[in-house]
Amino acid sequence: MFFYFYDTFINEKRFESDLIKTENRLIDLGINGRIEKLTILRNGKELIEEAIKNGAHTIVAVGDDNTLLKVINIVADHSVAIGFIPLRANSKLARILGIKDCLDACDILSKRLVKKINLGKANQNYFFASISIPQVEGIKVECDEKYKVSLKQKDNGLAVYNLGNFLDVANEDQWKVFSNKNYLNVYVLPPAPSGLSKYFKTNNPQDAISVFPAKKIKISAEGKTLSVILDQQTTLKTPVQVTIKPKKINLIVGRHRKI
Repeated sequence: MFFYFYDTFINEKRFESDLIKTENRLIDLGINGRIEKLTILRNGKELIEEAIKNGAHTIVAVGDDNTLLKVINIVADHSVAIGFIPLRANSKLARILGIKDCLDACDILSKRLVKKINLGKANQNYFFASISIPQVEGIKVECDEKYKVSLKQKDNGLAVYNLGNFLDVANEDQWKVFSNKNYLNVYVLPPAPSGLSKYFKTNNPQDAISVFPAKKIKISAEGKTLSVILDQQTTLKTPVQVTIKPKKINLIVGRHRKI
């Protein structure tokens, strides 16, 4: 059974036409299924876990990048496939997964090309692409209980990448996408650009000062609590234990995917 998880914003009038075309295409392909819409009164985790309990084998996020990231976090501990139908034209994850638009997404769901994807896990939360640390002064990073990463300058950047920097960087030409390796990458980055240069250049992995592969990472801060941001969506406070979970989810992808 296909279970389609609709985010709250798709009730807006501007998405009505694309949603009607999408639902008709799913019917034509014979992969229509149960639909549930997220509301302030309905818990997404409960809706999805109930669907899985009732036999759903494919959970499809219908919405935007945040919708898919929510679904991944909920579904990660279940043996089901995850699909994505983007309703916003600027979806970064759609480009990463090789999805052109909502109608192309329906065809991709029908063909059901499934790829096992690694996830990172920070404390009890999963992340798909990356961890960013906005303030690094006083930060301590320990890798695999063997060595520590130190920052020479307090304005250096620091990031942990599972699949890449595409959620952190606006310019697609500066995206760094990693293959599905069984380790995470800790990147020490030069200071972020300032003044006029910040409008033309962004901090990205290609400018890395140092790179450290690791399967287990401990992020802490001496004498204070700092923020750690997962996939530009979820904020945790230090200390944070980070691990790699190889082949954790089954993601339906297109032929022209980047991962």
